[in-house]
Amino acid sequence: TYRDHIILCGLAHLGVRVMEELVSRGMDVVVLEKDPDSRFLTSAKSLHVPVLIRDMKEDQALRDAGIESAASIIIATNDDMANIEVALDARRLNPRIAW
Repeated sequence: TYRDHIILCGLAHLGVRVMEELVSRGMDVVVLEKDPDSRFLTSAKSLHVPVLIRDMKEDQALRDAGIESAASIIIATNDDMANIEVALDARRLNPRIAW
């Protein structure tokens, strides 16, 4: 169970670089990734970063990632409308969350 952690949505080219940088700075990260076959899952596993194979647009996925106690959320997908939707959902579920 994390508290004041960072939720990273999307583990593709940008997401994996963000994850690596956050971990290198000693930050706790939880990843939401929709694709169970993402080639970057091995990178997360090697860094001991928990990955939930879930759709970030589902409120329950955000809750399972600990949105209520997260310090911030980083949305790193190439779906602009989904990114906006998740940002608004994150703020609704945790009004103090930083984007």
